Amino acid sequence: MRLPFEKRPTDVGSWAYEHRVGLCCMIIAYLAFGIAFVGVKIILNERPTLNTLYIDLTELQPEPQPEQETPEMQQKEDWSGVRNRVSDENGRDQSVGSMRESEASASRSKSTTDFQEQLDAEAEAVAGRVRAGRDAFEKGRREEQEMIDRNKAQREAKPGEKASGVKQAGRVLVSYWLPNRRDVSLVVPAYQCEGGGEVTIAITVNRNGRITAASVKEGSGNSCIDDTAIQAARRSQFNVDASASDRQNGTITYTFVPQ
Repeated sequence: MRLPFEKRPTDVGSWAYEHRVGLCCMIIAYLAFGIAFVGVKIILNERPTLNTLYIDLTELQPEPQPEQETPEMQQKEDWSGVRNRVSDENGRDQSVGSMRESEASASRSKSTTDFQEQLDAEAEAVAGRVRAGRDAFEKGRREEQEMIDRNKAQREAKPGEKASGVKQAGRVLVSYWLPNRRDVSLVVPAYQCEGGGEVTIAITVNRNGRITAASVKEGSGNSCIDDTAIQAARRSQFNVDASASDRQNGTITYTFVPQ
């Protein structure tokens, strides 16, 4: 029972709260109706609708392409006639196998031969300059050594002795035979043997005056005297001569006076 002085709500929220049961029922009824309507609509529209669309593609067809060679077709091609040669299309005609092997080899190696000849010429020129320098150096050394040996022989000459390269009169202890050469240092062997005698030693002298070989040519009959003479001959020396043979033969004769 409502009193006349009771204040009633007039806003929408209050009204909705008071009639909430009725509003919920109405919403549920509308949802049920909507579900039923949608379900009927789906059942009625189960049969699909077919639409046909025609497109003219005659103008869009690609141009026919040339048939490409398949691997099977390539394998059928004959490659047996291909030669390992280089052909100049602007050159003269050359039949198969007509070029001789010598001509082909000469053509291939021409540039290599020219290069090797150039290298050989340059190497020969360098070798010539080296030989010229070496010859000049050796000549200077020989002249220097010859001058030293000559001065040494003059300094060591005893008073009353004649200069080397002069033939002495009479018998001497040491004499030599070596054409166009003179002695620089002839060793006089010390007397170390019993008895005496004369022995001739065959010698071989090089351009520098060194004795490279010595052997008994005419012995004294005393092996001690012969061995002493060979040792003395090996220690002797002659002048330097660049024009002489590198194996000039001569002799040295030693006289051993019994003591």
